[in-house]
Amino acid sequence: MKDFILTIALFLSFLVMYGCSGDPDAQRATENERQEGATTSTETTQPMSPPQPTDTDAVSTPASGKNGASEGELSRDDPEAVLRAFLVAMTLGDREAGTRLMMPNPDADILWTGERPPPEHLRSAMAFLQSVVFQRLQVGDTVNLPNGITIVFDEGHVNEDRQQITLPKNPVPFTMVRDQGGWRVDAGGVIAARKAVAALEKGGLATPETERDPDAVDLPTWSPGPDDIERLSPPVELSGFTIRPPRGFKLVKDDLASSGLIFWRGPIRDDETYAYFMVIITTLSEEDSKLPLETILDDVVAGVRQRRREWTRTATERGNVNGLTFVRTRWSGVATSAARKGLAGRQMHGFVYLTVDDTNAVQILCHDVEPGHAKALKAGEAAALTIRKTGK
Repeated sequence: MKDFILTIALFLSFLVMYGCSGDPDAQRATENERQEGATTSTETTQPMSPPQPTDTDAVSTPASGKNGASEGELSRDDPEAVLRAFLVAMTLGDREAGTRLMMPNPDADILWTGERPPPEHLRSAMAFLQSVVFQRLQVGDTVNLPNGITIVFDEGHVNEDRQQITLPKNPVPFTMVRDQGGWRVDAGGVIAARKAVAALEKGGLATPETERDPDAVDLPTWSPGPDDIERLSPPVELSGFTIRPPRGFKLVKDDLASSGLIFWRGPIRDDETYAYFMVIITTLSEEDSKLPLETILDDVVAGVRQRRREWTRTATERGNVNGLTFVRTRWSGVATSAARKGLAGRQMHGFVYLTVDDTNAVQILCHDVEPGHAKALKAGEAAALTIRKTGK
């Protein structure tokens, strides 16, 4: 995780603080990279004409209309255009323009701090941003992180309301989220990267001994989008927590007092399949509660895998959900003959979220069967992101 954060941090720091090299050989290399294209099944968008500024004041934000579309001309129906305008705003430190183009984030101030790049670097950075060809990733595409982890994108990463967009040599894509007004940038990863750069400069990057402390590492904030809230029911009290289950799901079992389990079932389809959404809260031993979250998650996922074949799962991610440090993964597999009638041999998809609060392990799981799984999992993931400690 630290290698991942440092890689994106250094890339974004270079782009935002210093821009691209004005050296002709570097410019030719960038052009060659654009011509080579992506190694995955991506869609590309054509670049805008690069600007030709003659001084610092000639470089301005998209809202000014000098080097990009004006606010009225910029369509939020185009996620690539929104991302391009956001990166320009971030490069120029234009808080007002950038804030309009991103999802709300309580730590966004860090995007607009720091000194403005010198004119020669600013011009190069703007020319790069206006001419770069973006690549839209698809379900099944992969990203290889420098720490050896491979992320396989599934319907949770790429769908009608969520896109992953990258550019040549960028270690990780930018996440775009669609709300009622159109596309916005989920800048959580960018913010984490900027914080990592600041921590690195101060010599304060977290060590393995402090990674369990949510205050020791700056994490991306995971939260449901504004439209996702409409898919959820009112909050339900758990054992020291609250959560909003997916709307339309029926409470099937509430056994928190004895087994720590509560789960809901989605609407029953004609083929008698349905989605499951469940929360499990258990008490760990003092020793087990100190294990890395990733280790505990692997144990939970191993139990899910036992009942699946042709198994795949995404790399473990770590993020902040309402002040709680969570890890998560998404999976897919074919149900074995041990599954209930009607499920054996069917392709299934699901996710697992996990955190440990003191000695309480909180698991949030959701799974469903093809072909109707995408909508249920989207609602389930939005529900998972509403969990919070009671009173907070």
